[in-house]
Amino acid sequence: MVSCRTADYDPISEPFYEVELARLTDEAIHTIVAAWFRQEPDKSKTLLRHLKRDDGVRSLCETPLLLSLLCIQFRHDLALPKRKTELFRRCIDAFLRDWDAHRGFRRDSAYASLSDDRKERIFEGVAATSLEDDVRYTFPVDDVEQCIGQCCDLFGMDPSDAKGILREIEAHHGILERFSVDSYMFSHPSFQEYFAARSLLSQRRELEAIRKHFADERWAGVIEFSAAMHANPAALLDLLAAKSRMESVRNFPAMARRTSTLLLLYRCLSSGVNIQNWRREALYEHIVLAHGHMSTIFRNGGVFPIAVLERDGVRHTYFYYKWRRTLRAALRPLRRLGNEILLSPSEAYAEKALSRLRAISYGGSTYELFASVTETLCLAIPIAAIRPRQVAEILTELKDKDIHSPVRQLIDESLEVVGKNSGS
Repeated sequence: MVSCRTADYDPISEPFYEVELARLTDEAIHTIVAAWFRQEPDKSKTLLRHLKRDDGVRSLCETPLLLSLLCIQFRHDLALPKRKTELFRRCIDAFLRDWDAHRGFRRDSAYASLSDDRKERIFEGVAATSLEDDVRYTFPVDDVEQCIGQCCDLFGMDPSDAKGILREIEAHHGILERFSVDSYMFSHPSFQEYFAARSLLSQRRELEAIRKHFADERWAGVIEFSAAMHANPAALLDLLAAKSRMESVRNFPAMARRTSTLLLLYRCLSSGVNIQNWRREALYEHIVLAHGHMSTIFRNGGVFPIAVLERDGVRHTYFYYKWRRTLRAALRPLRRLGNEILLSPSEAYAEKALSRLRAISYGGSTYELFASVTETLCLAIPIAAIRPRQVAEILTELKDKDIHSPVRQLIDESLEVVGKNSGS
């Protein structure tokens, strides 16, 4: 057997068979977690529920090493950290210290001044270089060595040690690893985003960077980490709120862009940001009111999106009488926002949504009734995970309205899932 971590080789010939290690499947994740907690099956089930609820944490389970780190943390604490930044902080600590300690040894460094804190400064510097021109995920060896050399100069070390330090970091830890003969990459994109956000915050450049890149989805993780680690992210969150206002929007492409920013704002709020309760409630109110504006924009465009609750998320079907080529692009961020709210439920957001739902009127023409029903579904379905009883009551009341039979059938689908999820 011959292995190559970087897959950087010429085509092979007989008698070898080429095999590539794929990401862990859901079935493999279940098997590994069950093996970790063979004597404690209840812990296994609890951890799998955590992973199912959070896509961000679930993405850490792509390799056996990262999944093992999560199992170690869960075994110690009986829970995963509620704040995503804390989880990644612990993963970094595990790579630098805990993983070796768990196996009963500590690697010696050839560089006495190269502390773990300084290694993290190196990771910040490398990650920051990916933000200078355009977001990238691989780094030429020369660029990495130059960055390490600059850090060595700041640490009072010899910059010529950069090459040896890079080899040691690669050999000792699983954070920065070789991608090919002449390039490196972070072992998980979220590690890169985490360190890039730390770099922006340390230089106090986060607001400038976010103002410039908030609409670039490749920056979403960096922005989320920046908000979560910021001592007072009010200005950052207010910027996202201003960029996601819907009042002046008249067309689907503009609405789609602003809905994506709403999604980013909700993710930031769910990351455990440090803000006053009144501001948090005002931002959730902004997201709720935006649903009303989106409903109006869709309706004026001849479209009625209908949210449906499924076992593992929210889907949107729709009724339309004016086809727009941009319709699917507009529905996609709405679906993503609905699923984010469902999978990262917030009591504060649910209260604001319920308050709006109680204010919706169902009078007027058939057209106006249909618009109100579809707005209700788009607001109510995403909070079903945290308020199943109230959502079930709302859906049951909708069935009594004079609505089309296909819509009533979709409501029945959602009611069935709400009943199963709530155990009723």
